[in-house]
Amino acid sequence: MDYPEDTLSGTSLGLNLLNRVAFARKQKAARVTWHTHEHIELLLALDGATVYEFSDGQTVDFTGGHYMVVSPGVAHRGLQDVRRPTSIVGLMLDPHSPSATAGSSFSKADLQWLFEQFGTARRHAYPMNGELKSLAKTVARNMSDTVPIAISEVNKLRWALCGIVLEAARQLATVRTDVLDQTVERAKEFMHASVANPCPIEQVAKSLGCSRAKLFDVFKNSTGMTPYDYWLRLRIDHAQHALLESDRPIADIALDCGFSTTQYFNLVFRKYAGMNPNDYRDRFHLSKGKQRA
Repeated sequence: MDYPEDTLSGTSLGLNLLNRVAFARKQKAARVTWHTHEHIELLLALDGATVYEFSDGQTVDFTGGHYMVVSPGVAHRGLQDVRRPTSIVGLMLDPHSPSATAGSSFSKADLQWLFEQFGTARRHAYPMNGELKSLAKTVARNMSDTVPIAISEVNKLRWALCGIVLEAARQLATVRTDVLDQTVERAKEFMHASVANPCPIEQVAKSLGCSRAKLFDVFKNSTGMTPYDYWLRLRIDHAQHALLESDRPIADIALDCGFSTTQYFNLVFRKYAGMNPNDYRDRFHLSKGKQRA
């Protein structure tokens, strides 16, 4: 996470299982550059919405109330696509630390089981249960840019961090994602193929052989968004790329992204991008040109 954040090292907390703990508050769109980590990265989004992109082209919508595991050595970045101010707690887990059990109640066998769960996690935003949300909020409230002095503060953070690691692993071990994920992925594929010709969500559900209510339920549980919201965001994403890659009239881009009127396009674009299309093109097209130069 390359944007402003509060950080603490695991050693400063007496918790060698963790290489680093961070709490970041991202307020505006700013592309995070490609990077990798040598440790397992556990990310927990408390609020907001953003997108992570991986080197193989896969993207993951990351919204408040969800967590994600990024494997060591996997190149990724945050897209220039922050939809709302976003707060993220991040843990760097070091399975190779010679004293990983120090400062925790985990045995070596416990750690082996924990890292098996994180090692098999898919590149996916998993919904947090109530306990995991509460623990993440505790860490966010107690984070500081300096090492805590009070022993009670250290103990509280250490307890919450161990709880996050354990609860996230437990959820990974029990989560059912097979059939539900297939439905969500097929819905996403349908939407990607129909950016210029959006249709009622009922038609999407019908094409997948499920009810509208069922599609809303599994889609919201998997992504944190309704299908309608996801489709609007997808169309705005396409519009953003078109604005930066060409000098085509905004009215033409609006039609290509499935908006019947420029007025409605401007309204939706401002909602998700925080500015109108003209301002977006002027601001980011200029910065893009400078980068190329």
